[in-house]
Amino acid sequence: MSVDDLHDKVSEALQSGRKRWTAIYIAGLAVLIAVGAMGGNNADKAAMANNISAANTYAFFQAKNIRLTAYELARDQLLLHLAEAPDMSPVLRDQIQKKINAYTRKIMKYQSEPETGEGKAQLLIKARYYEKLRDEALAKDPYFDFGQAFLQIAIVLASVSLIAGGVPMLVLSVVSMILGVFLTANGFFLFIDIPLDIEPWLAAFWR
Repeated sequence: MSVDDLHDKVSEALQSGRKRWTAIYIAGLAVLIAVGAMGGNNADKAAMANNISAANTYAFFQAKNIRLTAYELARDQLLLHLAEAPDMSPVLRDQIQKKINAYTRKIMKYQSEPETGEGKAQLLIKARYYEKLRDEALAKDPYFDFGQAFLQIAIVLASVSLIAGGVPMLVLSVVSMILGVFLTANGFFLFIDIPLDIEPWLAAFWR
């Protein structure tokens, strides 16, 4: 075997090995895209579920507030009635005072009810907690979208490299893969806040 033949065999073996590893690399990218899609779907579902929970909790809070106001008005009316009738009989005054006390207990219960978590104070905390979870899910979603986009670009570049045999395309694919993996991981853990809203950019471009 001549030196040229040996060189061709080595080149062919290296080329075959690179194609094999490139194929494995593409399969890995497909797995990462699936993981990113799952994360994006979960973020969408979490945002929707927590938004509904926040809306329902605020509605419950408002209903409590309406009832609380009704009891406050009723109590204030009885207090005014007592003040306007100082000569009221003791028996009637005692009955009205008992009613006032009952209304006051109701008002305090509507304002705060830690044992059930259904007082106004507890409901407001709960609604804001659901809002926080919703906002976190909405913040995560764009990272999954952009992460999947970069991973898909990486697959395209790797496929071109596999067909054409060009190393630069494979290098660009790896760069795109790194960006995609980072954005996907950031979607799960929110390491840093990256402004991914492109609408202001587009608006500035078309202005």
